[in-house]
Amino acid sequence: MRTILQQQIYLTLTQIHLLAQQQMFQDITLPNTTIGRIIHIVDVGGNAITNHITVKGTINGSNDFIINISYMSITLWYSGSGWFII
Repeated sequence: MRTILQQQIYLTLTQIHLLAQQQMFQDITLPNTTIGRIIHIVDVGGNAITNHITVKGTINGSNDFIINISYMSITLWYSGSGWFII
């Protein structure tokens, strides 16, 4: 499933692919989910350099991850205790 994001988002367990096409700063909150879940987040609008995308959650052992490069994408994998960029 692919979703175009326009506002602050709280992800559900059924969302797998996310395409962020923001006109302003964007927050994406990651869920606690089942082990092995993979989520893709892509700045398809190319606006992240001025309109940062903050991915909220425990990622690589730290709080949050900021996408601030235009057209940047990240792929995240859930370990059961947090998310990891793969």
